[in-house]
Amino acid sequence: MRQDEAQVADCLKKLVQRLEKMEPEQKTEQDKTLNLLYAQYPGDVGCFAAYLMNKLDLEPNDAIFIGANEPHAYLQGECVEIMANSDNVVRAGLTPKFKDVDVLVEMLTYKDGPPEVMKGDVVKENLKMYRPPCEDFQLEQVELRKGESVKLDPANGPSMLVTISGDGTVAMSQKKSSASMPLYAGTIYYCQPKNAFHITCTSESPLIVYRSNVNEKLIMESRSGSICTIH
Repeated sequence: MRQDEAQVADCLKKLVQRLEKMEPEQKTEQDKTLNLLYAQYPGDVGCFAAYLMNKLDLEPNDAIFIGANEPHAYLQGECVEIMANSDNVVRAGLTPKFKDVDVLVEMLTYKDGPPEVMKGDVVKENLKMYRPPCEDFQLEQVELRKGESVKLDPANGPSMLVTISGDGTVAMSQKKSSASMPLYAGTIYYCQPKNAFHITCTSESPLIVYRSNVNEKLIMESRSGSICTIH
């Protein structure tokens, strides 16, 4: 990553030219990924990551947890990303933004191994929960058909509702009043603690909504001593 940019670009160009001469059945998944990256970032040293990092194809409703100081790159498609509070995003490739190679090399964990795909735990019909191995966040997924409803139990802390697709309503019950707000792709609501929510789908297409808040179960287990960490 510290090589001269012109030399990196020349090596990549020669590699792509060699791949172009190969028959499709001769190309590996890594080769195909290299071509995809090169088409978007020609000459970028990050293209070589195709041969160094795990490539993962996520299906709808799949999730993956990426720990702190682990490199990753989104290649294509759409996803919902939730992350811990941080002002430290370090880049070293596949970007037109500033690259800080020295800091990246110092901070990486250098752990290897296959990634683990999370399928989510079914809480009840139309509701899934994704709980990563950290206290910072958890994610609930609501998927409803027209006329269906689901209740989200009160969270102990603040949370956020994000609508991905479909149309519907969310009824928020508070101590002294209740309010019903519209849901459609792009709507985001900040939700106060200790309030239950009733979500209803009104569209022909599925209503998909996510709620994010802290990982309450892991926090409670940690406080009760159920989790033992040895350093």
